[in-house]
Amino acid sequence: KLQTIRGVYSYGWHAIDGERRHAYDLALGLVREGKVRLDGMITHRFRLEQYREMIEVNRNKALHRAVKTVVSFM
Repeated sequence: KLQTIRGVYSYGWHAIDGERRHAYDLALGLVREGKVRLDGMITHRFRLEQYREMIEVNRNKALHRAVKTVVSFM
């Protein structure tokens, strides 16, 4: 089975204070202002050499209670 790697999904336009704004820009603004915290979304971190374990976790997210997994290059 091939592994699928996906990025951020962003879509949608909204009228805010009479201005047309993209949902992605609104979300980034909330993060910048500290109104939304994202640190809890990353549940697993892997080094590149742990790619096999990372694939297993991503294939079975419910089993591993994974939300977002990241590769750390440091």
